[in-house]
Amino acid sequence: KENRIKKSMAKNKINNNKMNKIYDVAVIGGGPAGLTAAANTANRGLKTILFESDHYAGGQPRIIYPKKIIIDHPGFPNGISGKELSKRLFEQAKNSGAEIHLSEPVVDMKLKGKIKKVYTKKGKKKKYLAKKIILCTGLHNVPRKPEALKDYKGKRVHYFIKNLDYFKNKDIVIIGGGDTAFDRAYMLLDNARSITMLIRSDKIKAKQSNYERVKDKAKIIFNCEIYEVNNDKTITARFKSGRKTKIKADVVVVSIGFLPNMEIYKRLGLKTDKYGIVTDYYMRTNIDGVFAAGDITDEVKLIAVACSEAIIAAVNTFNSIKSPYWLKDKLGRSCIENKEK
Repeated sequence: KENRIKKSMAKNKINNNKMNKIYDVAVIGGGPAGLTAAANTANRGLKTILFESDHYAGGQPRIIYPKKIIIDHPGFPNGISGKELSKRLFEQAKNSGAEIHLSEPVVDMKLKGKIKKVYTKKGKKKKYLAKKIILCTGLHNVPRKPEALKDYKGKRVHYFIKNLDYFKNKDIVIIGGGDTAFDRAYMLLDNARSITMLIRSDKIKAKQSNYERVKDKAKIIFNCEIYEVNNDKTITARFKSGRKTKIKADVVVVSIGFLPNMEIYKRLGLKTDKYGIVTDYYMRTNIDGVFAAGDITDEVKLIAVACSEAIIAAVNTFNSIKSPYWLKDKLGRSCIENKEK
């Protein structure tokens, strides 16, 4: 009996140690920024864990525009699809030795103190401990709505393109004049019967290359916005002059950007502004040991920017844990600490 008790105690001790294992870094989010951050911290020898709520990693490039050819990401002279880029970033993070948990959403965090607590739910609630946190959660994909569609509840208005076949042989109206709107127009060209783009101002916000590949194949109307969705498979659009016109529209695709959902971060005590979480040059937040990178931190929403910010966050996470000799000054203080002072 005494031996059984000892064995049980030893087993419980092992299980407790396993549950209370302290990671060097917990990366929250499995998009381009999160995968890049995890790859870079793990490659530097930090014990890294990454959490992604979806059943696959990749973030917006895989979810929103998997077939889009991304032409402005470094290293791909002929472009690369969102799906393929997501796949490569995932493989890179996995090969680095990072521990990747898919389908495990983070439901809460305790960010104060030297050891951070991350609570997830995959069947049952779990707790993980980490010395540092890198937040790469994106903007939670809360789409902006035009004023005319605030109360619209019908099925003809879409904010995402998940199945290209759904749009086959349809008259499509796209709302927006930025890169997202022109990317979607290009994606739908082969499927749609017609594409009309409504741009509220007198100029585009998209890259010239995006505009060039669409301009001769879609009807682009400037100084015009949606006014009403009609029941006869048309919409009413209104010009700045006040004049109104009807346009054929089986489907309306709204592409005017996303709103940052900042409530969770404010509740955690993180400083925010209109773009997202506020960070410094080192991608540090106002909470010690918590870094952030990607769309959640900056005005420029590009994959290349998200990845570069993630690398900065990863490098400075490593520096803050290991304090390598080359960062020490003559007084033995970290250069990062000196920068603060």
